[in-house]
Amino acid sequence: DDIDKRRWIKAGLISEKIMVTGSVKFDQSEAAKPEKRDDFTQMLARYGDQPIVMAISTHLGEEAWIASALESLKQKIRLAIVPRHAERRAEVVADLELAGYAPDLRSQAQGVVGDCLIIDSTGELRSWTAHADIVIVGKSILGKGGQNPTEAIACGVPVISGPHMRNFEPLVSHLSSAGGIAIINTSEELRKKVLHLLESEFSRETQVCLAIEVLKSHQGATKRTVAALSK
Repeated sequence: DDIDKRRWIKAGLISEKIMVTGSVKFDQSEAAKPEKRDDFTQMLARYGDQPIVMAISTHLGEEAWIASALESLKQKIRLAIVPRHAERRAEVVADLELAGYAPDLRSQAQGVVGDCLIIDSTGELRSWTAHADIVIVGKSILGKGGQNPTEAIACGVPVISGPHMRNFEPLVSHLSSAGGIAIINTSEELRKKVLHLLESEFSRETQVCLAIEVLKSHQGATKRTVAALSK
């Protein structure tokens, strides 16, 4: 972005030789919009019609932290968790059971429906995200660096993250300043923010619209980058 350009000029590069393209990582214009899948819809229907709060790309300890923070909302939501590493499934199940949940694994269809779905699969995140009503970004609460929030925004889903999103700066700061992402620091803040978004359709839609506006500066970044390199 323009801040990067100013840094390169300060380092001695000629301004005319610098092109600001936007970030390929945040450019959703060439990507197919994530779509709901019928089999996922059927799977989620087993849990009732409550809104789906989905924690994506979570890291060690975050699953239990999020589950405990939202425990009082069990009757209002259906919690779905997508660990960053599917091979942690047994550890995640154990942590959630200690937190008072009865988790189900996406890989093991069971007769009894629990109160939390652990999506222990690889390569399905985009489609699962399309089914969420609220997304919580992992590696941002207990982990460090965060995960990419743009796919959820592209799905029209409001995003909540913890404070550790440095791998996605300056985008996250721009989103936060614009009101396009909710950043929480404590479990009580997470509970209150989820409850607020659930109770206010206006707040959900407003947050998504503001986030999409921020992302517009990156739309077409892939084409602009290829065009620059081709010269």
